[in-house]
Amino acid sequence: GIRDSPESRGLGDVYKRQTEYRINEACKLLRAGNLSIAEVAISVGFFDQFYFSRVFKRAKGMPPSKYIAAQSENADAPASEEA
Repeated sequence: GIRDSPESRGLGDVYKRQTEYRINEACKLLRAGNLSIAEVAISVGFFDQFYFSRVFKRAKGMPPSKYIAAQSENADAPASEEA
C-alpha cells in the first residue's frame, strides 16, 4: 500500500498530529493558570522550556507568555451588554 512506499510520510504526519495534540493540551493547562510555563512544558512532554516555547509559537503564532496574557485579558474583559 501507499504507507509501505518510500514516498509515505506517515511518521511526519504522526509527529505533526502528536505535536498539535501536545500544544492543545498545553493551552488547556496554561488557561487553567496553576502551572508555570516550565511545568506545562514538562507536563506535555517537552523537557526543554525554550524548545517548547519555539514549538508553541510556531503552532499558535505567539509565545506561551503572550498566550497567557491574551487569555487573562479576555477573562478580565466585562461581558458587553448592549441596551
